Amino acid sequence: MKKNMIYRIKSVIAIIGITLMLNGCDDFLNTEPDNRLQLDDIEQVQALLVNAYPEGSWLFTEWMTDNVGLTPNDIFLPHMVEIYSFEDVTEKMQDTPTYYWTSAYRAIAHANQALDALDQLASADPDHEKALRAEALICRSYAHFMLVNLFAKPYDPQTASSDLGIPYVKDIERELIVQYTRNSIAEVYELAEKDLLEGIELKQQSSEKYYSAIKYHFNMNAVWGYASRFYLFKKDYQKCIEYSNKLLGAGYNPSFIKDFSKVNVGHPTRNAQRFTAYDDASNLMLARIEVFAHPFYQIGYRLSFDIFNQIFFQDQSDVRGVQSFIGNQARTVVYLPKHHWAVKDNAFPYMIVTQFRGEEVFLNRLEALLLSGKTAEMEQQLAQFVANRYRATGETLAYEDFYREYTGTLYPNHTKNETLLKIILDERRREFVDEGLRWLDIRRHMLIPIQHEDINGVVHTLTEDKLTMQIPADAISKGLEPNPSKQPMNNIP
Repeated sequence: MKKNMIYRIKSVIAIIGITLMLNGCDDFLNTEPDNRLQLDDIEQVQALLVNAYPEGSWLFTEWMTDNVGLTPNDIFLPHMVEIYSFEDVTEKMQDTPTYYWTSAYRAIAHANQALDALDQLASADPDHEKALRAEALICRSYAHFMLVNLFAKPYDPQTASSDLGIPYVKDIERELIVQYTRNSIAEVYELAEKDLLEGIELKQQSSEKYYSAIKYHFNMNAVWGYASRFYLFKKDYQKCIEYSNKLLGAGYNPSFIKDFSKVNVGHPTRNAQRFTAYDDASNLMLARIEVFAHPFYQIGYRLSFDIFNQIFFQDQSDVRGVQSFIGNQARTVVYLPKHHWAVKDNAFPYMIVTQFRGEEVFLNRLEALLLSGKTAEMEQQLAQFVANRYRATGETLAYEDFYREYTGTLYPNHTKNETLLKIILDERRREFVDEGLRWLDIRRHMLIPIQHEDINGVVHTLTEDKLTMQIPADAISKGLEPNPSKQPMNNIP
């Protein structure tokens, strides 16, 4: 991927203003805006866009969910303890909110620089230019979308126009210091949607032939996956169904549902490689993200045996859980090999992770169908998914038996629609454990309180006022308004 060019561009790219204002880093103070590297051909723009995807991980959100619990014999790092205790995080290292915030705005700056360069270039290949412009717009949309869903309240159409969002940055900085303000959540969604839809239109008009590893970019299937998530979170259920159908078709489509019989069949490292396999159709988009402690199940509060058995309540028949690698009994940890971990050339450790999966699109659509009143259609597709994911004495589990488990044992006093929503959210929890989505679902559906007991026996409770992480203290110190009812993170400048 022209690695030398990428690193050279990255070292001098136009992120001075956005970095100073939003991230509090002053490493670039000696680089004047007019001295930045000029991108003078379309290949350089394509190389630049490799960096328009956040390198930081937001999987730290898993440590705030009901997917983790007391693992007393593990090693506990300060930031993992703070996250598990629902406290503001003082570290800036990998696996922290500040690290993700910084990497997301850095990705946005690269997307903006690419768009600016494309405006200046007279390309001899309009198709290539459209493909790159589409990628830059969609990358900019996605990074802002994830930031607003981590550092602002969940989207509520009744209050989104007044709720604090995050700064939506569309321009490169031509001044050394730029003052930013927080857009409302409604404005962030509006601008992200505009970028997304313009990107989709350009993408449909252009080719993907310019990419040698298209699944590490916003390929068309990944774009449908992002649009499906975007509109579900925006509570526009008809559009969620529409964009989900563009990937899956109108009915149940097993082509985008992972076959676990081909994943968990051996050593955990190999299982993780198979889970994130490039040629697995369910993996719509992959990413290489920088991490520190996340890959090690021996560090921090993790998925315990007790919680594992709660999540996979039919653990002898759920194909997602029955073949999991089980950690040392003394550590009481269950390890689900989903992320391919590696270190190269003494650099930061990194993982290959799935950014979008076909199963998410399918479950997004189930939720949208249910909440838009299309219950029969939703149940028909759910029954096919249950048959794929569960086994009973070597055969598929009948949907009627699965549903009876909920109405007779788990939620006997719920209405049918309430029960079906519980099933969908539970299936999302089982499907995406250790992939970060549980935190977003907890926020969207107010699945609280959640209680975490630490190694000292102290119980920490997740309440509504703790569902939104505070923006980094460095950003607050540069003038950004903090989230209400939360104290700034005490980051060390």
